[in-house]
Amino acid sequence: MAAESPAPKKKVAKKKTAKKTVPKKKVVAKKKAAAKKAAPGKKVATKAPAASSGKLQITAAARMELISKGAYHISMKRHPCEGNMEGDWMAAEAVIDMLFEVES
Repeated sequence: MAAESPAPKKKVAKKKTAKKTVPKKKVVAKKKAAAKKAAPGKKVATKAPAASSGKLQITAAARMELISKGAYHISMKRHPCEGNMEGDWMAAEAVIDMLFEVES
């Protein structure tokens, strides 16, 4: 018998794997918060130039607005149906007059 030659081996090509590229993250610097500016039309409270009392000066209209808002908050804290409106108004008026001085 003749010697049989071994069968030639089949060559199998390796699969190529694509490298995944991860995009680099950009570093973004944080912006500083901008300073808030006061509303141009309203002038509620300003520092007194040479006031010895140390209170902020407000206009009479601003004083009345602050008192009305303060009286509202006092009544809502208690209960709106209980108590009296005049007492709430006077309490708010006392607090506002302690903190502010009316411009003359």
